[in-house]
Amino acid sequence: MKVQLGIFGIRSEKIFSSCILFFLLSFNVLHSQTYFSTDSFYLFKKYESNNGLFGFQPAYPDSTVFDEHEFFPRNYLGNVGLSSPNYHQAFQTDHLGFRLIPSFLSSHKFNVRDVSYYRSKGPYASVNGIAGSKQLQILKLIFTHTYKEKINLTVQFNRYNSKGFYANQQSYTNNFYISSNSISKKGRAGYYFYFLNNINRFQENGGIIGDTLNEATIIEPKELLGVKLQSATRTNKENSAMINPWFKLNRTPDSLNKLNSYLQLKSIYSWDSYLFKDDNLINSNYYFLFYHDTLKTYDSTSLKQFKNEISYTLRKGGGGSGISIGCRNEINQLWQKNDSLFQNNSVFADILFIQKKSKDSLSKNHSSLTNRNNLQYIFQGPNQGNYLIENNTNLKLKNETKTEFYLNASVESRNPDHFFNTWVSNHFVWLNNGFNPLQVSQIEIGTRLFSKIKLSVFGKNTSNYIYMDELAYPHQYSGNLQQLGVKTQALFIVKKHLGLYLEHIYQMSNNSAILSFPEHSGKARLFYAGNLFKNHLQLNTGVQAEVFTAFYGYNYMPATQMFYLQNENQTSTYPYVSLYFNARIRPVTIFVKVENVLQNYVGLNYSLAPGYFQPDRCFRLGIKWLFFD
Repeated sequence: MKVQLGIFGIRSEKIFSSCILFFLLSFNVLHSQTYFSTDSFYLFKKYESNNGLFGFQPAYPDSTVFDEHEFFPRNYLGNVGLSSPNYHQAFQTDHLGFRLIPSFLSSHKFNVRDVSYYRSKGPYASVNGIAGSKQLQILKLIFTHTYKEKINLTVQFNRYNSKGFYANQQSYTNNFYISSNSISKKGRAGYYFYFLNNINRFQENGGIIGDTLNEATIIEPKELLGVKLQSATRTNKENSAMINPWFKLNRTPDSLNKLNSYLQLKSIYSWDSYLFKDDNLINSNYYFLFYHDTLKTYDSTSLKQFKNEISYTLRKGGGGSGISIGCRNEINQLWQKNDSLFQNNSVFADILFIQKKSKDSLSKNHSSLTNRNNLQYIFQGPNQGNYLIENNTNLKLKNETKTEFYLNASVESRNPDHFFNTWVSNHFVWLNNGFNPLQVSQIEIGTRLFSKIKLSVFGKNTSNYIYMDELAYPHQYSGNLQQLGVKTQALFIVKKHLGLYLEHIYQMSNNSAILSFPEHSGKARLFYAGNLFKNHLQLNTGVQAEVFTAFYGYNYMPATQMFYLQNENQTSTYPYVSLYFNARIRPVTIFVKVENVLQNYVGLNYSLAPGYFQPDRCFRLGIKWLFFD
């Protein structure tokens, strides 16, 4: 313990020195950076969706430092870049069509819905670098610029790696996309385009031997503890390219009271590959079945998808209400030991209603109602009969409370992912399980008051729910699985400087035997905040605690990258306490964070999945730089 504290102290001196250096550099840059925009309408943004119907919204960068130290969601396997189960249920939908396998890397890749299009009054860039213990290195970059108010080019890039605290936990992640959008001089034509690339590579160690720490192993260097797999690695590569030209069909000028008609064409081509390797099966004794090779595993799966769609859109001038209808064809070629071909044809519609009560349509201080309805139906192909009906409603009231209400609801019937019905690999094989389509109904209702109090209620009913049993094989539950979640957030400020933030999530289901999550989880933050030196320095520093009530965390199967049930190891109600310091001297923001401060003092079980532990006490340091020239 003394050795650890000694190292802890040495590292703290290095971190403190680095902070001073960063602050000195930030003061120097104030003299070299000639322009910093405070125009709230400098940037406009929208996400990839029905691009002809949904318009751009103001998107000035967040200038607060409240959450700067929360640079990534918690990874429940303990290292950035590894797979992570979903322990918090939330409203979520996806496009209908063929899907290969659920993804547990959503926080470590760009999904298609993450692709952003910008319109800007000039160049904008954000560079974010983070470093920490165990060779943690993170780089996040965004650049966008609109040329001659016609063509915009955007690049977003994430790259990070971490050695992890335990043996064979090294991860490498590269996420990249480039997007572009344009409009002709007369506004009669334009396009949207993106190219997306995700590479996730990491070692798979199967967890530590014995799954738990004890009084003897807790003080040992974690990288010396035995792990279940010595030579296993995983590489996921996902690529996608899209072109979406559009044409305005009417010649009348835009008017707030007239409808404009548009024709859209969209083509998407994606090619994905998933590879799991293990060259040391003899010594690991981890798997109990071998279908192709008893010496080594080389499981390779590749998927190519080609989607084409055409749609017609009617929209009020100025980017208001509208309706869009279209049809889509998708061709999917899957290779896993042999080739398979799947083709679906579908129709879809989007209905958008926007009402604002303000003379200035760009003003942020107005009452507004936004209602969006999405309908999808597959009329031909293996997924024939699948449907999705979704509603998203948002109401903002112009009053002193800054009240906002929102409602999300959906009903869908969807075929299971291909993985659950058919899978062929060295250690797991199942063919034509014949699982029935999932019937899912879900609703989320929420409100925000004074921007400081948030409350949301989530409910979900699933028929034919599919889960992974204790042997990591898929099974379908014939009954109805019902879920309920309540999330509460509150922020209190005393005398403008002393603050308290509280967050609580309550979850329950009618069958905890097939769905695992903590019934209660919470986060509390006590902090000091202030704008000092004539508002040149923005500061937020304090202590944060996060806790989960005990539950049976999911086991992890490296060979399939899936999480499955277990009822032997229960987590503890362990407090994850962090100290943090966030500061901003425009245009530079920094943070320093010490995670898991109470390690070794409040128990040994700081694990949320059997065999995988959360990081030990460690440092994180980050700097973010904004550029407008």
